[in-house]
Amino acid sequence: MANNTYKAFVVEKNEDKTFSYSVKDDLVVDDLPDDEVLIRVYYSTVNYKDSLSIQGNPAITRRFPHTPGIDAAGVVEASKSGDYTVGDKVVIIGQPMGMASPGGFGQYIRVPASWAMKVAADTDLEQTMVYGTAGYTAALSVDALKHHFGDLTNRKIIVTGATGGVGCISVTLLSQLGCQVTAVSGKATATPFLNSIGASEILGRSELESKGGQNLLRPQWDGAIDVAGGNTLATILKLIDDNGCVAATGMVGDTTLNTTVLPFILRGITLVGINAENTDIHTRQTIWNKYNFHDMPGNSATLYHLITLNDLPAAMDAIIQGTQIGRIVVDLR
Repeated sequence: MANNTYKAFVVEKNEDKTFSYSVKDDLVVDDLPDDEVLIRVYYSTVNYKDSLSIQGNPAITRRFPHTPGIDAAGVVEASKSGDYTVGDKVVIIGQPMGMASPGGFGQYIRVPASWAMKVAADTDLEQTMVYGTAGYTAALSVDALKHHFGDLTNRKIIVTGATGGVGCISVTLLSQLGCQVTAVSGKATATPFLNSIGASEILGRSELESKGGQNLLRPQWDGAIDVAGGNTLATILKLIDDNGCVAATGMVGDTTLNTTVLPFILRGITLVGINAENTDIHTRQTIWNKYNFHDMPGNSATLYHLITLNDLPAAMDAIIQGTQIGRIVVDLR
């Protein structure tokens, strides 16, 4: 931290109301919010909300210049809280960080103590960011299905947005639990990736579109994890078998859900809403330990690739263009 400065990925609002982003090396630590814990960020990861933030979505970020990054893993450098001491390893997931406050795409953050979660000294911080908020959301979704069904062995589960963060980790976790996973993706080149993380069947996104006119369709799956909402979710509800369960985690497609009550009344389907931000520290710690977020499975190398902060602008371009497959972990060391 030469001369109290650090590097960060910064989004700026231009005079013509467009947005641009680049890596800057002259941000000042003393300019960070006056919160309780100063953290040297070692790793971050890219989420859907980050892509919205860099495009100036007012529901995510209103004040610019801004450093996005809703996830971070690093080491405490200074603390006003008795809960943390210098050198503690911490992770921030599922908090407001990176939306209205400087986020994990900077080498330093200063956050409220309640936002940080302490992890064991031997934790591999790079691996924690393979999960991040997206992985936590996926684990909450899988946990909801486990609560509903009990044993998930041989259950047929469909996962939409399967090349994204929530989707690809959902596929991985479900396949580890013995599910027959159908992965849905709009990317024609994604088949090898999806097979490598455990998908037993792959559908194109278009196969779940434009299926209106019928209140119910022939059942194909026991359950689902959906990131799309809209027509995709409405179609999935028609295709779930009796007493099935659907975990709704996102609205990438649409916020509107145009359906009837028939899937719920005639087939007894349960629709569960998943909100990673609306969980307490006990739930976070429980899910973290239950799904071994500190110890990724053997195929973790296929789930993500590691980039530097300088690579981040190009990576964000790929996400906006819809060409990114799998997770991105950002090395800020």
